Amino acid sequence: MTRIITVTSGKAGVGKTSVVINLAVQLAQRGQRVCLLDADGGAASAAQLLELKPRYTLTDLVMSGVALNKVLIRNCLGFDLVPGGSDAGWLNALSDSQLHVMATVLSQLDGYDFILIDSSFSIERNVRAFTLASPETVLVITPQPSALSDAYGPLRLLHDEHYTGHIQLVVNRPDNQEVGRHAYDKFQEVAEFYLGVDVPLLGLIGDDGRIQQAMRDHNALLSANPGSVAAHDAGQLADRLLPEKDSVPALDVPGFWHRFLRANGLSAAGEHQTASAEAVSNIPDSDILQRQLDTLSSRVGDLIAEVESLRAAGNRSSGVISFPQTDREAPPSHCSSEICFAVQSSSEDVTVQDERFSIYHMQRSNGDTQRFACHSLDDDIQEPEPQTTSS
Repeated sequence: MTRIITVTSGKAGVGKTSVVINLAVQLAQRGQRVCLLDADGGAASAAQLLELKPRYTLTDLVMSGVALNKVLIRNCLGFDLVPGGSDAGWLNALSDSQLHVMATVLSQLDGYDFILIDSSFSIERNVRAFTLASPETVLVITPQPSALSDAYGPLRLLHDEHYTGHIQLVVNRPDNQEVGRHAYDKFQEVAEFYLGVDVPLLGLIGDDGRIQQAMRDHNALLSANPGSVAAHDAGQLADRLLPEKDSVPALDVPGFWHRFLRANGLSAAGEHQTASAEAVSNIPDSDILQRQLDTLSSRVGDLIAEVESLRAAGNRSSGVISFPQTDREAPPSHCSSEICFAVQSSSEDVTVQDERFSIYHMQRSNGDTQRFACHSLDDDIQEPEPQTTSS
């Protein structure tokens, strides 16, 4: 039976992704078959931290029908990786049918001892559903007071959602064991007082700058830094998880995805999802490429529209409005008034009632000549005197 564990946190920046990657490394080094699913909802943070540039991501699997075996990165530091989407917030934008496709296809992730899900805890249900469906949750906090208060939010939401899974806490980057233990005690005190729940401590991972260097060098912590405090602590987390297998309620991989859909308010995977999976698996590579090109073309079109919009806004803010050019004289290079119409035209000076002003000529698109005059906002506009035509 596969152990499915969601690693989450109340805020960004507490080292959640580093924790889940190192936990995957340690479990793999202990002979476990491990798959890490990047469902953070951000921009492929696990792959970025490992300095990987995957050809396909979970977004391609869901939106373009790329096969799972093309998305899955095999034997990355000893474990398999499903890289997350490339755009922040992409999970929140998935439709019901796309959620069905994702659940059906990822139900094939069977045969692992552990599936670790890197997922932020969001008020958006598409993201929160990973934690709600998971039989085990690891909540990562740091000793900072703000991080402790932020971590209380997910715990409170899980409590309000009647979450029945097993929650454990990891205190990341404490200066020492005493500081880490104190942070856990304070969090547990609040959880017990306000929610009446007990959150066991899975372990501490000491503050060790060599972790980031090891990640940049693509080295597992134990092999790269055998004397590292953090490497030792990460290994202890793995050691504590292994004996817990019999104490966690059994749930197979398809069962997890059934729960994921229900947490999103959808029906469990059935005939509709099976048909979707078959449709996805039967898409030829040429069609997949065409879909990706269409998506890219759409994004380029949106970018061009945005650039044109910004350019127009910039023109308005500078006080200059451009008119279609003609073959006449060049417009002035600058304007002193608040708003200036920059046109290419010719002009002639005329005198009416002892006042001299200019009449401009501008050619229309159909070739006709349009004549107009300009006046300032302070000019007194008077009704013209009626004119009579002598016969």
